[in-house]
Amino acid sequence: MINSKFKIQNSKLYCGILGVRENASFSELKKAFHKRAAVLHPDARCGDPHAEEEFKKVTAAYQFLKSRLREKMKQAYHTQKSAICLSTSAPPHLRTPAPVRRRTDLPPDELVYRLRFSQNKYVRLHAVRELSAVKVKGAVWWLIAALSDTDREVRLEAVSALGEIGRTVAVMPLIQLYMKGDSEIRTQIVEVLERISTPLVTQFLEKVQRRHRVSADSLTITEIPDRTSSLAP
Repeated sequence: MINSKFKIQNSKLYCGILGVRENASFSELKKAFHKRAAVLHPDARCGDPHAEEEFKKVTAAYQFLKSRLREKMKQAYHTQKSAICLSTSAPPHLRTPAPVRRRTDLPPDELVYRLRFSQNKYVRLHAVRELSAVKVKGAVWWLIAALSDTDREVRLEAVSALGEIGRTVAVMPLIQLYMKGDSEIRTQIVEVLERISTPLVTQFLEKVQRRHRVSADSLTITEIPDRTSSLAP
């Protein structure tokens, strides 16, 4: 079993390799990895004997930090769940209030209104994040509508939010956005779809992988695309 000291040391090392802060979010880790991978990929540095080794280090750092963040989230969830169980099983006079995680005081209809009508993209971004956290019927449809937002950052945030919810109803809208999205949006959509298990998703991801293989086989020295991007099937 890996001890905590080893994990902390590796965490600091990998944060330095990836160029992120120690408490970076999933989106920050992904953005940093794609940026570094585009520069360090062996196909983009022909003739550099150290390119492959550097690319492997960046990939290892990304995988380690992503796994560590997932582990932290699971531990936080189980800690909160245990606290709730203890607070409800104790005698009434000894019970402590269960921790309540509430990200916003705004009602869902106010969030929807801001998402639909606000001219400030940061207000719409906030609305998307909060709608992904509230457990209300219909929130997923407003997140799907946000995939058509005029601002790219809002669309990216909506993709991420739909990934957290993991509803199959979002599959087709995500695939449609993939067809006309840029490389970063496509990459994020693929990661989101990998969490949703449906025959349509499986078929679509297989088609994307086949297109990747065909593109890799047809690479030339004079025309080397960004291998970190996904190509439309």
